[in-house]
Amino acid sequence: MTEPHPYVKVAESKAIATYLNDHLAGSAAALDLLAAARGHAHTAVFEGVVDAVTVEIEQDRETLLGIMARVDADAGVVKQTAARVAEKAFRLTASNAVTGNHALSRLLELEALCIGILGKRAGWLALQAANHQALADVDFDRLIGRANDQFARLEPYRLEAATAALASSVADTRGVNDIGPRRDDAIGTL
Repeated sequence: MTEPHPYVKVAESKAIATYLNDHLAGSAAALDLLAAARGHAHTAVFEGVVDAVTVEIEQDRETLLGIMARVDADAGVVKQTAARVAEKAFRLTASNAVTGNHALSRLLELEALCIGILGKRAGWLALQAANHQALADVDFDRLIGRANDQFARLEPYRLEAATAALASSVADTRGVNDIGPRRDDAIGTL
């Protein structure tokens, strides 16, 4: 087998470094969102879930940093800083002061967190599929399973927040949707 051209190696190296840095930035955002969620935990059980998921995401972040070291990918300071600024901007737009609705703010934060966990799962799957030699002994199945478990533990709280945030708004707009009155209301007027 012939060795790839040096430019190909550089491009592959840059691609994996960019990809891993995106996921590293996501882990920082997730930890910030978890800190916010813990700050307004409404039950001791939810607080315990947030604490457990926080510890696991910190461990996942350490695993990711180890993977980055194995493939010679440095943490990009600019990308990490931009991700922190974006997360802060999101938290501002999702804040109770902006939404005027604590339940909606909680829903937006939990939804962003759940989406991030699914993104992390997708990242582990992609790295597993890439079958990189330097990562042959990484237990991606365990990491994927842990992401699935994290999502499963947070999802009931996201749905609870959705019910609290959206049920009253649905009731307020009952009978009207994007294109006019509900079908049963229109039939009643014929």
